[in-house]
Amino acid sequence: LAWNDAVRMTSTEWPDINDSWHDSHVVSALAAPATWAPRLGVQQLTATGLIRGASEAGWRWLFDVGDVSPAFNPGHSHSDVLSLMLHWTNDAILVDPGVLHYSPNDERRFLRSCHAHNGPCLASEDHTEFAGSFRVGRSVGAVDVAVSETEGEPQARGSYCYPRGVAIHRRLSVAGNTVRLVDTWTSRSGRPIVPWLRFLWAFEPSQLEVMFPHVQSLVFTTKPTASGSRWGVSMIVRGVERPRLSVGESFRAREFGRTVPATETVFTASCNGAEISVETSITRLTLEP
Repeated sequence: LAWNDAVRMTSTEWPDINDSWHDSHVVSALAAPATWAPRLGVQQLTATGLIRGASEAGWRWLFDVGDVSPAFNPGHSHSDVLSLMLHWTNDAILVDPGVLHYSPNDERRFLRSCHAHNGPCLASEDHTEFAGSFRVGRSVGAVDVAVSETEGEPQARGSYCYPRGVAIHRRLSVAGNTVRLVDTWTSRSGRPIVPWLRFLWAFEPSQLEVMFPHVQSLVFTTKPTASGSRWGVSMIVRGVERPRLSVGESFRAREFGRTVPATETVFTASCNGAEISVETSITRLTLEP
């Protein structure tokens, strides 16, 4: 129960971390009063491997800096180090892919992989080794983890390294109506790398309103959600020419064996080992009266 309260996003919402899913009976039993509100500020939940944050502007998030755990039963873990799950009050924005089934096939492997989660990694390999549906080999956890708060603006960061010398870093900051992520990839050996960054958005592709594709960036806005909010998203790539940026239809598993529509954005590129960065800004737009 303490874990549920620690990672709760709303009175009846939890992120579908690892091999977890929503069950209406469990949600009803664990629901908090409608007046529930998260603790403001940013804190590192050491026992869970998560950084929890909430701002006065309504943002709520979980930033994963843990490793595959628990050590005695790692088989239900996913490869999600530096992944982010984001809400604004009752609106889900960035979501976890969840778990659809336990069959040892390509779909199961993808949904557990770093390539399915909202964190930076390499396109060519996972930083966690999986075998079958539940076996886990090598894995990494975040290092250089830190949280801070300046004038009411929460910040957090974390890094990890692939075995062959590729360092990946994420910095998160929240200021007013905007959440900003800066992801960097550095090849310490100078060898070519292919970075990968996928975001899974809770809204459907039909909710996209305006899109501005550019050679080095991707910008889009959404139609108003049920709460009346509109969202603006921008992704700006630096350090590599002609990156590949795409938007497409996807899904997430809210219940075991069932999917709901979602939208994915994917960044990848081929580079010669120079440092690459992607700055992603997510802004709640002010509606015209």
